[in-house]
Formats: sequence, C-alpha cells, structure tokens
Amino acid sequence: MFNPMRNRIPCGVWALAAGLLASAAVAADKPYTEEGRKQGWLWFRPAKADPAAQLEHARRLRDQRRPRRANWQYRALAESWPAAPEAPQAVLERAQLLDRRGARLDAFEIYQELAKRYAGAYPYEAVLQRQYEIALELMTTRRARWFFGGFEAPERAIPLLEHLVEFAPRWKEAPAAQFLIGKAHEIGGDYEAAVVAYTETLFRYPESPVAREAAYRRAFVLYKMTEGAPNDERLAEESWAALTLFLRSYPDDENAALCRVYADRVRSRRARIAYGKARYYDRIARRPAAARLAYQRYLEQFPDELDAVEARRRMDALGAAADAPGTNETDQAELPEKNNENNPRDD
Repeated sequence: MFNPMRNRIPCGVWALAAGLLASAAVAADKPYTEEGRKQGWLWFRPAKADPAAQLEHARRLRDQRRPRRANWQYRALAESWPAAPEAPQAVLERAQLLDRRGARLDAFEIYQELAKRYAGAYPYEAVLQRQYEIALELMTTRRARWFFGGFEAPERAIPLLEHLVEFAPRWKEAPAAQFLIGKAHEIGGDYEAAVVAYTETLFRYPESPVAREAAYRRAFVLYKMTEGAPNDERLAEESWAALTLFLRSYPDDENAALCRVYADRVRSRRARIAYGKARYYDRIARRPAAARLAYQRYLEQFPDELDAVEARRRMDALGAAADAPGTNETDQAELPEKNNENNPRDD
C-alpha cells in the first residue's frame, strides 16, 4: 500500500537543493576573480569584468590604432588578474605595442618583466632575440641627430646586455652579448671596464666564435692604455702578456702582424722601465745591492737591448766594489761611475 509519508522528501532537502540551484545561477553570472587581485589607479582599472574580455578589449583598442588606451588596458589586465592565463599574453602584447611605437627601453623592461613573472608561458627564444636586437639598436644608433649629426652613446646598451647575460648565460647569443659589453665600454672610452668585459668573455665562453675577437680587443685596449701611461710597469706587463697570449693562440689571425708591432713596442717600454728602475737604485737612491739585483733582472729579460752593455758594466762594478775588503753599502753608494758621458740614459 502506498504510504505518502514514506516517499515524502523532507523539506530540508528541498531547501538544500534550492540553495544549490541559486548558488549555481549566481556563480554563472559572477565574473572571474582571484585571490590577491590588485586594484589599479583609476586610469589603469580594467574596462571588463573578466580577463578574457579584457584582453579582447585591449586588442580592439590596439587594432583601432589607439595605442595609449590599449597600453593602459593591457596593463590593467596584468595588474588586476596577475594569475590569469591571459596575463602573460597581455604583458607580451603590451611590450610588442611599445616596441612598435619606438619606446625601446620601455619595451625591453616589459619583456624583462614577462621573463621574471611568467617563465614558461611566453616564447622564450623570440623574446630574448628581440631584447638582444633592442640592445644592438641602442648601441649603434646616434643620439640627438639634430645636433651636428648626433653622437654615439653605446653605454645605453650596457645594462641591457648585462641583463641578457645574467638572465640567460647559456643562450646562443650570450657570448656575443658579453663581448658587446666590452665593445660598448671601449667605444665609450672606459678602457678598464672594457678589459674586464673582454676577460669575462674569454673566461666564460672560451670556445665561442667571439673568443678570438675578444682576445684581440683585450690585447689592443691594454696596448692603448700603455700608450697613455708609459711608465706604468704593471700595465706594461699586463699588456705584454695579453699580446703574447693572443699571438700564441692565434698566430695566423689577420691582426697577428699588427699585434707583433704592438708587442715590440711594449717590450721596448718594459725594457726602458726596468733599466730606469735599476738606474734609480744606482744613481739616486744609492742602494747598490738593489741596483745590482735590478741590473741582473734587466739583463735576464732584455739581453739584446742597447743599454745592456752599460747595465752589465755597472753591475760588474758594483759587484767588484761589494767584494772589496772594508767596503760597505754606504761606501759603495759613493763609488764614481765611469764613462757617464757615453751613457744615453744619463740625461
């Protein structure tokens, strides 16, 4: 027998079902939300209620050639829904928009933001390549062309190239980027920084295609530095080492003949510095023991120099005086020199 009380659904169940249906209806109309959503300034607030619609809105503004408003709406999407799947695409398209408008530095920074915030969610190789191209453009484009044709400002590219090397040290163009850091410093006249950058290129990428050019530029810059500081012994030694290393590593390079000329000049400069040091101890400081040692080192390194004959004569004279009975270093300091009128270094 049918019992209506047995099959009756309790009122509480009907109430629960009604509540679920109401909740589903509300959820269907509720816009996309995420925890931690940011609310931008008034002009950076999104025009649409969800990221998908917002992305389409920004694209329409872009296609309507309203780049400034499109830029704002792309930014509003990324700031309002940073975890949405549309966010990295919005950041990428915003960077491309600014790039096309000629705002290269701004575009580079947004590409950089994209790389930091959305790893794996954007075309990695393409973005790195474009950043590299922007750095090259900044390095080679003259500024203020209205002022006598403009002037080069390669230092603008240095922080961009440094970012690329730091962010993607194994990228295929990383060795070239590291080399260009040195080149930019060299063009800008900061030779010490250029040497550091070229050295870093050789240390980090010794097998790269730019290693040969980096070795030459390093040797050349050091040579130029010795030209400006002819009495700097440490610099002369470093220049000599760089030139000889390049010639030993790349004897058939097209720059090898020029580097041999540079090496001969630096060798002569090193010899002059070494001989001058020995003469200082001998004639001015009156320290015969130090003078003998300096003359000896000079003769070991530069036995074929013109001053070698005089250096050997003075070393022998100081040695004989030191062996004489009853002679001390103070007495040796007063020993007269012979044939001073024939010494080309006395003046």
